[in-house]
Amino acid sequence: MSKKTLTQQAEELGIKVDGRWSDERIQQEIDKATDAASKEEKTEAPKKAAAVPSLHDYIRAQEAKHIKAGVVLVEVSHPSADGRVFPGIYGGVRTVKGDLSATYSDGTQE
Repeated sequence: MSKKTLTQQAEELGIKVDGRWSDERIQQEIDKATDAASKEEKTEAPKKAAAVPSLHDYIRAQEAKHIKAGVVLVEVSHPSADGRVFPGIYGGVRTVKGDLSATYSDGTQE
């Protein structure tokens, strides 16, 4: 890699390059900066996943959201669903394993 390319890469990483540095020194500084960034990413606390409501709570909440509009919940996708039909307010609600989503009698989805 040319000294110009190394210098540009270093400056993008926030390294102030001394014009007297050799290509090898610039590369060492780049390596130090990328190693430090990599270690920082590994030591960050894992992000907490958003709390997923229970299947029962999720279905009840989705039914309550649309009950005034006269729209009936017909299917939900939930991480703990097992394919059974859940007894809903107006009828059975199909359950499918997957990310949270809801399908209503008018075809809308959330």
